Amino acid sequence: MLSMTWGGLRSRDPSCSLDEGGVLAVGKNLPEDVTIKDMTIQDVFNSNLARAGRALVGISTWHIANETGIKRKDIRKFERGIIDLPEDQKEAIQAVLIDHGALFLPDSQAGGYGVRLKYSQQKSKQLDRWEGEGGQPAEDNT
Repeated sequence: MLSMTWGGLRSRDPSCSLDEGGVLAVGKNLPEDVTIKDMTIQDVFNSNLARAGRALVGISTWHIANETGIKRKDIRKFERGIIDLPEDQKEAIQAVLIDHGALFLPDSQAGGYGVRLKYSQQKSKQLDRWEGEGGQPAEDNT
């Protein structure tokens, strides 16, 4: 039902639009019986996204374990869907992945949840070049 494309999906719903970053925005021309609250996007972080995000940013479970203090075997079991982790541990894993360039996409009318790289390949190369130019390292605010 989408009139604009997003990730290969189309919608003809006039209440939906996409911003410059391709993020679904709802609320324009909504039917009277539909509210923004009805259309709230659910954030999802599960074992599949953890595994996919880690593969995208190219870090090991050892690295995540060192960054979060979570046992590596628990991270591996979580990624395989064998165990569930407490919310604070899932948030810690997600934070590490975000710090390394993962961007988690919410479930929306335009498509299901997912993960992608925060920067394009061109931007990543540019950032690598800038970081390799030397100088005093600083906190990454991106």
